[in-house]
Amino acid sequence: MKFHVVCAVWTQAVEEEGGYDAVCGERKWSKIAERLGYGLNSKGIGGALQQHYKRVLYPFDVFNQSKSTDAKLVRDTTIVGLSLFLETGIN
Repeated sequence: MKFHVVCAVWTQAVEEEGGYDAVCGERKWSKIAERLGYGLNSKGIGGALQQHYKRVLYPFDVFNQSKSTDAKLVRDTTIVGLSLFLETGIN
């Protein structure tokens, strides 16, 4: 039997369990597989999910995290720059 895993559901399941590093560290891939509808008797499904997640979805997660960090840095820098501008009265 084959299943097609929706990437958004898969990513959400991993995030709800604490993220990729937490799921790997606490060995929760079998729990993720169960949440995605795979039976517990599917041998090796947890390891397969981990390998595919790391290869396909993890780089996307890292990109999104760096993108949100960059946006926060730009926002914070803009706020600090605006504050300095207002304090010095430079026109």
